Amino acid sequence: MKPISSLDPRDILPSALYAAAPSLTEPVAMTVPHAVQFSGIGRSRLYELMNAGQIEAVKAGNRTLVLTASIRAYLADLPAAFPKREG
Repeated sequence: MKPISSLDPRDILPSALYAAAPSLTEPVAMTVPHAVQFSGIGRSRLYELMNAGQIEAVKAGNRTLVLTASIRAYLADLPAAFPKREG
């Protein structure tokens, strides 16, 4: 058996889970303050987006956890700040 330090995460995790995770150090979900820091979106705007269903969040007891993939998808869909000019 290989020592743990030499194992590739793909040897441990099911392929579907590994493919869905962009990074093994990136959380699946984060608290609102962390989501604000991670995304650069203000706290009030983040709550507006969650209430509108544009960013997904879940409740764990009293904590609101924002799904990292949802933040990434939202940011990826935003228009470019400086669109390329033709010509």
